Amino acid sequence: MLWNQKIDPSQDHTPKPFVLWRPFIAAWEWMVPPTVAHRDRQSPLARWIATFVIVSICTSLTVLGIVYARPIKNSIKNMRAERMVKEARRMAENGQMINAVMQAQEAYQKAPESIDAIRLNFEYFALMKRDTALYFYDKLKERDALTSTDKQLHVRCLSNLGKPKEASKALEELMSVEQPSEALMKLAEEVWGQREQNKPLLNVLRNYSVKHPDDKDSSLRLAKVQIASGNPGEIGQGMELLWTLAAKDDALGLQTLEYIVTLTSLTPEDATRLINRLKTHPKGTSRPAGKLPQRSHDAAALW
Repeated sequence: MLWNQKIDPSQDHTPKPFVLWRPFIAAWEWMVPPTVAHRDRQSPLARWIATFVIVSICTSLTVLGIVYARPIKNSIKNMRAERMVKEARRMAENGQMINAVMQAQEAYQKAPESIDAIRLNFEYFALMKRDTALYFYDKLKERDALTSTDKQLHVRCLSNLGKPKEASKALEELMSVEQPSEALMKLAEEVWGQREQNKPLLNVLRNYSVKHPDDKDSSLRLAKVQIASGNPGEIGQGMELLWTLAAKDDALGLQTLEYIVTLTSLTPEDATRLINRLKTHPKGTSRPAGKLPQRSHDAAALW
């Protein structure tokens, strides 16, 4: 009962905090007294330390605010610019090109450091055949943000702006480091022309094949360009390369044979060699005859 309990008014009956928090709470109350009585008993050393800690925290927050204010601001601008870029692309897909261009320019004005905004303006001005596209291309180059697509568009932009020498040089530099894909081959035709492309394109493809001997697809592209060059020496080298590739028992070998079938200048020896190779190729009879390229009576005789 109540009269049987021993009550000591001098004892603190409030629940104590978790044991791991007690050192931190004690240190905090030592620097920042919780009551007036504690503040009266606070030593001068504790007051100096508390003042130093508060000043240090305020100074640190101020420095961090100064250092990270601009990056945070730029990050917010970039986020807004990304949303505007997506909106501009959506407008372009819906045929609202004028609004899309204006939206892209506004995105760049709000966030000049945004890679997405710079790239979108480069694409739009290149499509409009404006010199301004080169300015945005340089911006991407300065930020080391160029992609293979950007470089190809740059070549096409130079060609459209009436700068064939610059376009040819840029294309040679691009093809010296990029794998000769179908897109690059098509771009080479646009820049160098159907027949005029052979000399620079042959040099690029030949150098690439030497550096990448395992890339047989590029070797096949080289052989096709050699055949189309009209140069007897190149045609002879191209046929040798074609027969080397056709000797392989894989899909590329069959693809090479199908290309040889389309050639109209096969000698009787080459035609006989082609027929024999198609008969011995493991995949030579795996496709219907109707799907093979037709070449007068020789193509029919192959099957």
